[in-house]
Amino acid sequence: MTTVSGLPTGGPQLVDLPAEDGELLQGLLYPPPARPKAALLHVHGKGGNCYSGPSRTLPPLVAPERFVHLALNLRCHDLGYSRLGDAAGIATGAEAASGGMWERLDDGPRDLRAGVAWLRERTGLPVFVVGHSAGGYFLGDWAPGPEVAGRVFLSPLTSVRFPLSAWFADDAALERARVQAQELVDRGEGHLLIPVPAWYFAISAASLLERLAERPDRWLDGCNASSSPLLLAWGGAETRVEAWRALYERMTVADRRCVELPGAGHEYGGAEAALAAEITRFVTDHR
Repeated sequence: MTTVSGLPTGGPQLVDLPAEDGELLQGLLYPPPARPKAALLHVHGKGGNCYSGPSRTLPPLVAPERFVHLALNLRCHDLGYSRLGDAAGIATGAEAASGGMWERLDDGPRDLRAGVAWLRERTGLPVFVVGHSAGGYFLGDWAPGPEVAGRVFLSPLTSVRFPLSAWFADDAALERARVQAQELVDRGEGHLLIPVPAWYFAISAASLLERLAERPDRWLDGCNASSSPLLLAWGGAETRVEAWRALYERMTVADRRCVELPGAGHEYGGAEAALAAEITRFVTDHR
């Protein structure tokens, strides 16, 4: 059995951890048990954060007496937040704001690697990653190796192009936005925002161009490129149920399982205990 030393005890505590590019990330570390069996990294969706949604509800429910839980804020947390000031990790100038509106596709896997490395270094335990929504997109896109003992996808986003039809009335409107975004990027102003009429109401020029250039099946190819065991879960009341069922059938990972939680929506309200039981079973089977 493993005893973790050097980790804080008591209630959840805010911890800082650096990403490989120097970005300072924050997360909530939940009280580790005396002799934990595994470590779980929880990551939210675009515009979410570590203190709401499944990242908030699951750590107290998924065998906290056996597992270490770290809920991490990706740099795409919330829609927009200021990064002005003199504290460590706070930048100025063009990078003075960040959040979901400025999300870049390569940042997600970079942040996940930082969380996994932090847990592995401090616990020596097998690490499982639980990714909700866009957090699940980044988890699939990363295609981790043996440093991740298992992957849990909660209602994962499977393409970053899905909002385009809600944002733009037709191909002509989309092309006008693309031209505008390209002009901004060419002028070195890719961080400037373009307003859109629905979630999440604005997007940076650079981020929009990345969405438009997304390779078909990018997420599925990433999922299949890793041999790490996976659990794919979704709510029965969500609009993308059939899409997840079809994608699961196209997965080639040998050790995989899926679960549909009847009546549950995207945040799993009312189904948290059932979801926690499935995750606990998956981690216990693979630690």
